[in-house]
This record gives sequence, C-alpha cells and structure tokens, in this order.
Amino acid sequence: MPAQLQPVTLDDATADRVHGLGCAVLEQLAVAAELTQPGAIGARLGTGYGLFAGEGSPITQVYGFAYRTPGDISEIAAFYAGRCQSWEVSITPFTDATTVRAMFDTGYRPGPFEGELALWVGDVAEAAAVECRVDEVDGADLAWQQTTAQAWLDDADPAGPAMPSLDPLIAIFAASSARKYLGFVDGVPAASAIMWDRPDGVVLASGATRAHARGRGLQLALLRRRLRDAGRGRFALVGAVPGSISYRNAMRAGFTPLYSTLGLRP
Repeated sequence: MPAQLQPVTLDDATADRVHGLGCAVLEQLAVAAELTQPGAIGARLGTGYGLFAGEGSPITQVYGFAYRTPGDISEIAAFYAGRCQSWEVSITPFTDATTVRAMFDTGYRPGPFEGELALWVGDVAEAAAVECRVDEVDGADLAWQQTTAQAWLDDADPAGPAMPSLDPLIAIFAASSARKYLGFVDGVPAASAIMWDRPDGVVLASGATRAHARGRGLQLALLRRRLRDAGRGRFALVGAVPGSISYRNAMRAGFTPLYSTLGLRP
C-alpha cells in the first residue's frame, strides 16, 4: 500500500514549508554543534540560516539564503571570516537569481546537488524484507553511533585522500534533537537513519547501510518505520541524489519529486 495520502503540489505554501523545515533542521544542528564542538556557531543569515561546525565539515553550510528576495552575500562571507575557508550555500529554484549571479561573479562554483521529495503520509506498509528489524534508539546508543560511522566509511574511496575523523559529526548528530533509528538484519546492527520531527512536518535524513548488508531492504524498512512514526496526515520531506537507491526507495514509498538543490562553494 503506498504511503502517499494525496499528491504534493509545489505551490507557494509547499515551497514555504520546505524552506522553513530546512532552516529549522540546520538551526537544530547548530544547537547540537555548539554543545559538542568548540567554536561551532549558528546564526540567521538573511532569510536563511548558517552553521559553522568546523573546517571541512559537511554541515558547515548555509540554507535558505535569499529565499524569494535578494540577499547580501557579504553577510555570508562575514559570518565565516576567521572561521573557515570553505562552506556550502544551498541554491533552490526559489533563490533570488540576482543573488546567485553575484555569487558566481565572486568566485562561487557548483558543488553537489540532490533532489527534494515530499509526501503527505498515508497508510504505510511494513517492509517486505521480514529479516529486517528497526528500533528507535537514543543518540547515546553506541551501536547506532558505530553503525553510522562504519556505513559512512564503507563509502570512502580507498584510493582517495584519507577521510577526516567522523567523531565530531557523529557527536553532533547524537546530541541533536533528531529521532534516531537503528536497522538490524539477522539480528546484527547494519543500518541507521534519523528523523527531524517538527510541528510543520518531518524531515528524513542520514540513511546509511553497511556495505555487506546492502540490497536487503534495510533502508526501505527504515524509511517506512519513520513514516509510520511520523503519523498519517503529516508532511514528510527527504533529500536524495536522483538515480540513487535512496531516491528510488523514496519514489517507491510514494514521495513526489519537488525540485533539485545545488550546493555552491567559494
């Protein structure tokens, strides 16, 4: 049975909801980062939110800047001045075009992109893979922390540069207000994910599976468990790279593609 209660339409109300959820998630990450990482800081930047969680951290970024209105990009530079040399600014179809042009003119270049998908949660079926079990756990759960870190390390290129320590990132997510989930296959922890539960919707994020357990339905089980916990009638948002397994799982669960976001880096 599909999880979709009704189709999601990308109208002004939906765009505003997605914008608000993205800013709220980054702000909640900032709260956790400031608790766990010396020097970490978050701040409102124009219509969006910026977070410094350390040089090179994937969550050192700005979300929602220049949403529907022009933004002063010097505000971003001033926030990161003396803190780091590189950060990421998320660009959506609703980012002011003159601001995007100003960023390119000052040296910003394209980075990663991903798709935003959403649904109104309906009735959610159990995952087909009966050998999978999903538990909600606390951020202090060592199995959740270790499984998340090892799943991320499994994706590292052995021929590439050495990955920085994942300890700071794991500590931030563990201390955050996000709900944490641990997936088991054959009784062994093998996958993890989180869900940000906000008054205006839920954001599903950070799904990761150990390499040896991929293809056994764990991420689909985690996705469906989080949607069931979110509850019927809730607005759910997920980001995934088009064509990826995560994207296909979201489509299979009934999510509607909204648009793609592009990361710009100085």
